[in-house]
Amino acid sequence: MNVNREKFYGLGLNELPKLFLDKYLDTEGENGEVLSYDEAEIWKRVLNYRVAKHLKPYVILETHAGKGVSTELYRMAQILNILTVYSRSLKIISCHAWEKEVELVPDQSCDLIDIDPFGQPYGAIEATLPKLKDEGVLMVSNGEMMSVVRHLKNTQHLKTDYYGKTAWKWVIEQYLPYIEEITGLKVQFFYAFPTTVRVILSKQELPNDLFRGCKRWMWWLERYVGTTK
Repeated sequence: MNVNREKFYGLGLNELPKLFLDKYLDTEGENGEVLSYDEAEIWKRVLNYRVAKHLKPYVILETHAGKGVSTELYRMAQILNILTVYSRSLKIISCHAWEKEVELVPDQSCDLIDIDPFGQPYGAIEATLPKLKDEGVLMVSNGEMMSVVRHLKNTQHLKTDYYGKTAWKWVIEQYLPYIEEITGLKVQFFYAFPTTVRVILSKQELPNDLFRGCKRWMWWLERYVGTTK
């Protein structure tokens, strides 16, 4: 990791609770499950934490719980909010087999839904969208970005001729409009890494301060945005 990436990674660490870092910073697991791989993993957790603190959700649904790292952050955010929501029960539903478990979740019951698969999110989006409250927040990771960057058309759901240095155009011109269309929600923020795109959507407008310090374009993508035809 170069100096600029290390600095950005460190800035994200500084935004997370010390108790959380003491417990999870050295946790081993797959990329996407832990904090030690790259800056995208750190900033995903920073945004998760900020959004949860702001939203004060009663019910959070995670479709892909993994090692439970984000689950712990959501729990910490709920504890901070407990004085304002003590009159109602708080719940985090963390799925390990979402295809079966999501069916048990009542419609219109979730304040915050986090879809964070290793691959593509489209099946989970379709299954969970009815569970989201009207003013709820949906956060989605899409590993399809790797297929776009590497020009692997056979593994793309949303086909494109963009790849490599122009992969950012797929994000702006194709993916973000598509995700708004299929969800009926508005993109509040996104960031793109060469292996994934993370999008935060809602019908309600979220404060810009929730996304403070987070780059939209990470690693080498930053060099090519707006410069490639």
